[in-house]
Amino acid sequence: MRQFEGALARSQPMRLQTCLKRYQGISRIGFANGGACLAPAIFHPLPAAGNWNINTARLDLPVAAEPVIAASRSSSATPGAVKTPAVKPTTTYWPCKDGQLVRVVQTSGANETHTLEITVERLQENQEARLLWGVYRSSPHAWQHPDSINIPGSQIDEASGAMMSPMTQTSSTTQSIKIEVPAGLSPVTFAFLISLTPDTTSQQKTPSSGKKLKRRFAVPLEGRHFSALLGAQPGVPTPLGPSTPPFSAAASKKGGSKKTKIGDTTAVNFAVRSRGGTSVALVLVQPPATKDENSEWTCVELALDPILNRTGDTWHITLPSLRNVEKLCYGWRVDGDVSWESGYRISPEVVLVDPEAPALVHLPQNCAPPPLPLPTVELSDGSRVLVASAVSCKFDKSSSEKEGRSAPLYRPLEKMRVLEIDVKKFAQGGKVKHPGTFVGVTERLDHIRAVGANTVILAPCHATAKGAGSHSHHAALSFIAPDPALSTDPTNPGAAHAEFREMVHALHAAGVEVIPSLDLTFTADGVDSHPTGVSLRGLDNAAYFRPNGVVNCGHPAFQSLIHRATRYWALQFGVDGFCFLNAENMAQDAEGLVMDAPSLPEALCQDPILSGLKLIAAPSHETSLLPRGGARGFPHWGIWQQRNSAFTRDVTALLAEVSHTALDGVAARLTGSSDMFGAGWSFGDEFSPLPGNLAAERRPSFSFNAAAMQNGPSVTHLASEAAGAAGAAVMASGGGPMPTATTIAKAMLLATLLAQGVPVINHEDVADLEMARFVGVVSRLRRKLAHLLLPPKFDSPRDLTWHGATATNEPEWVGAAAVSGGEGGEGGEYGPYHAPHGSSYLGFSVRHPDGSAVYVGFNPHPMTVTATLPAAPAGHTWLRAVDTSLEAPQDAAMENLEEVEGEGYLVSGKAAIVLVAAVIEHLK
Repeated sequence: MRQFEGALARSQPMRLQTCLKRYQGISRIGFANGGACLAPAIFHPLPAAGNWNINTARLDLPVAAEPVIAASRSSSATPGAVKTPAVKPTTTYWPCKDGQLVRVVQTSGANETHTLEITVERLQENQEARLLWGVYRSSPHAWQHPDSINIPGSQIDEASGAMMSPMTQTSSTTQSIKIEVPAGLSPVTFAFLISLTPDTTSQQKTPSSGKKLKRRFAVPLEGRHFSALLGAQPGVPTPLGPSTPPFSAAASKKGGSKKTKIGDTTAVNFAVRSRGGTSVALVLVQPPATKDENSEWTCVELALDPILNRTGDTWHITLPSLRNVEKLCYGWRVDGDVSWESGYRISPEVVLVDPEAPALVHLPQNCAPPPLPLPTVELSDGSRVLVASAVSCKFDKSSSEKEGRSAPLYRPLEKMRVLEIDVKKFAQGGKVKHPGTFVGVTERLDHIRAVGANTVILAPCHATAKGAGSHSHHAALSFIAPDPALSTDPTNPGAAHAEFREMVHALHAAGVEVIPSLDLTFTADGVDSHPTGVSLRGLDNAAYFRPNGVVNCGHPAFQSLIHRATRYWALQFGVDGFCFLNAENMAQDAEGLVMDAPSLPEALCQDPILSGLKLIAAPSHETSLLPRGGARGFPHWGIWQQRNSAFTRDVTALLAEVSHTALDGVAARLTGSSDMFGAGWSFGDEFSPLPGNLAAERRPSFSFNAAAMQNGPSVTHLASEAAGAAGAAVMASGGGPMPTATTIAKAMLLATLLAQGVPVINHEDVADLEMARFVGVVSRLRRKLAHLLLPPKFDSPRDLTWHGATATNEPEWVGAAAVSGGEGGEGGEYGPYHAPHGSSYLGFSVRHPDGSAVYVGFNPHPMTVTATLPAAPAGHTWLRAVDTSLEAPQDAAMENLEEVEGEGYLVSGKAAIVLVAAVIEHLK
């Protein structure tokens, strides 16, 4: 044995001493070969022979805690023994390097024992074989030999420290041994090697040379030793995360399968992907019930066998009899190549969060110290918590059976009006009983409806924590688990899951669609310069991240994770779509090369389960990371919607900046951005065919329009800065009325609401009642004027005319001129100013054959402009519906509209107006 275990055992104490320096409570346990190492007492290692009484042993818990592994007993059972339901024998074949074949037949019966029949075949004639064995749970390098495993003729092999037991010859080339292991020891791994003649006694010498005989072993083709799992099963590699195994040892009395409920014994399969891991352990923990420092944790660590529990890059294990699943937390310990050159960034000292876990829990740092180093993360509010994976909501059917999955609403894009919500910030106020939570969003449902929104795009609701870079407070901790910090009880594994489901159900009942966001940049794992390694980084940094720490959307492993995450949120919660923040990362391959047809966006938009849901790409302002410099937007296949950064750029330049933009760009944004969303089969000045996924036409409603950038200054902030600059410009021109921030903000929101496409308003811009009322009225006006302002296609016929300040002239489309001084003024030194031909004033009118018409005008100048109005349709007159410079409620109205007299209208500096045509007879 020493030749297989010795080298690793000699290096292990120093490695463990380094890795376990943060552990609470240390005790000494021995290696099988006589070495010693430090290990945490909570591991509950199997004691050495002669020191363990099976009648009092409780493998799975401290005395004061509840068991993680169920130990069902009959009235006649020995106290402490585990009663395992009878199952069919399982047979495992192990080919050996020298041609032998080892067969292990394992039976777990109702007699409270595991029976192992180990047979070695293809031996040399009359060759003698002896079994070198031990059992372990947390470390395959520390075999133990409980007294309860009693094999006649056994003795400790002094050379290796393993227990050596004779095997029985069943034929000239076959030997076998039968071993009974009490079920009360479960779960453990029975590990063994087979020593072959000439002799297994290391002290015997040959008479001729006096040298020790070289020991020969039957060893497996792969792996360090043979293994048999007791109280556990090899498991299956799919699906990743915790799941119900395809078959269970637990059966009803009639022999049929039996559905388990929370609190009953439950079979759970665990699977995780880790290419760089050479050894992986599943850690099961139950936090203390109270915050008392003297309260105890329940913990058990199960080392996975690299042969039985591994398929490719996936490690897996099934535990057939877990109890109290609603309280169960877990994580993964991964060891492997920790060198910097490997790229794996293995963190063997941390219990990693499972990226496929359906739920996470936050545990306060002031509770009893954990027995293992659970990762600590910093939340957006600056608090620090312990975090662990949980499985309860995966098996808790009570919520879904009671509520049912809320089906998506499938609202047409043309009818969407979006309110962007950050749950933590939005769910605040005097009427909110649960601030900063999913429940609090439901309590503010009246506000959502008041602003006219029928869709909410939620800032990331998947678990987040502080990471690295500018997106530090929304860095993903998990793309699948809802954020415990947004629940009413972060320590309850199922709270976030249930409350998010209930929020979606309530919003759907009110006719409001729910679209969560996923941020595809940095994660809570940090970067090389500031590493934390709480999840993906410790599992396989080389696959999940690029060298700069940004998630690697081009790698199949990360693509599969995002694909599973979107399916999970769609199937579990019934969300109406997804908004992908920093979506330009999805357009790059594993090496960072920008691609015309990246695989992840194509897989998502062609997925049959996600079909019909909204898929919104929200790239940052950096268009160089999109195909063809972003000229055709995000790769879309005619399916993806996109947050239109060009709309934000041009509208902000028109209304919130002193320097004026080219008006042809603004006109394109107000009419749906046909340059991006219309059909386009060539690229550049010369004909250069575009791939179909970029060239295909999308409707104007595929453009999601917002007046402010995501993660950038709000409309309120931009308007405040613009008001200061406009005021300075007015003073420099001799003085006069100064535009207010409210006027500018309303003008920007008006452009957003009346442009073709889906309007997107941030909740911070409608926080006060005046702005909320204004947006609500304009949203109603948008619906009323949809037949004029919102044609379904770019080529839909309509009578649209563009106007400058003089109705008979169009605006100056390219190189818009600034208005300067005094020419043609009326009303004295500070009177209104008649803009000359070529002004950057922008207006347009739309007429319908039924006589309805609308006129919309934007004055980007800091001073008042007299805009000459086009003639109203015959028999009609113009009524003022919106003037952003007026005080509420005159700023926007749907009823009792004031008639506009004369041929002109004084449009205040930085203001916008909307006039609607009304039949003169109706006004009398």
